[in-house]
Amino acid sequence: MTSTAVTPGGFGGPGGAGGPGGAAGGRGGFQQRSISYQDVGTTVKASARVGADDIVAVELSVKGTRVRTPDATDEPAAHSVETGSLTTNVSVPAGKSVVAQAVRTEGKGGATISVVVVTARPTAK
Repeated sequence: MTSTAVTPGGFGGPGGAGGPGGAAGGRGGFQQRSISYQDVGTTVKASARVGADDIVAVELSVKGTRVRTPDATDEPAAHSVETGSLTTNVSVPAGKSVVAQAVRTEGKGGATISVVVVTARPTAK
């Protein structure tokens, strides 16, 4: 994410300390850019145990982080970070899939649907 700020005055030259509009005048200035880094992506932690009848018990932890691009109507137009998480236990029959979570988020740009699907395929040793 990036933000820009204009700071009055500067050092040397017009608008700088000792120059016209310097420390006393406040004319001129320079732009200062600030960049902050954010970890984005999805982290999944799962622990599975095969039980009776090949039913797999899964302890699931999912954390997702993404950068949301501002809509044209946002004030000010700055990016933001959205984070969602899910911690749950699911029982999955062998060879089948189970929806662990489905989330629908409405925003100015439309709807976003996030779905976590767990599939189990136990193998014999």
